[in-house]
Amino acid sequence: MREEYIKSNYIDNSEIERLDHKIKKLQYEYDAESETYKELKLDTKLEKLKEKFKEKHSILTKLRAKYQEELDGLIKRNMYHQKVSSGDVSKMQYFMDVLKQLEGEQRKPVEHVALVRKLCFAGNSQYDVESGIFRREEANDMIKKMLREASIYESKPGHYNRV
Repeated sequence: MREEYIKSNYIDNSEIERLDHKIKKLQYEYDAESETYKELKLDTKLEKLKEKFKEKHSILTKLRAKYQEELDGLIKRNMYHQKVSSGDVSKMQYFMDVLKQLEGEQRKPVEHVALVRKLCFAGNSQYDVESGIFRREEANDMIKKMLREASIYESKPGHYNRV
């Protein structure tokens, strides 16, 4: 009986090798799938990082453009203050630049009061001292002149836009 039991439960070398081969194959497949999963996980993380970078880059680019525009405006205004007194830059060009700046990209109508303040006070917060290139009378005269010349138009009463 013992011999029968040994014969019935006996595993020969070829079967052991076959099982060993099968185990190794399954281990290899598992390792391959595990590596693929890790790569996919890394790819996902990389994509998320790229998206975050693009968002941050976009925000920084917009901020840089905004600050550059403000700086250009300050430099331009300073140049106008220096040059207008010597007559190098025309007041008409300064007027059009200020109107363009106040309109913005959406070309919103600019209120008469806001335009005169910007021309006369050059962005100062205290409106008691005229520090701009124009005096009030000159600013009002320039608005009338530009309307006559059709360089600007009154989009609604008391509001102006460039042509």
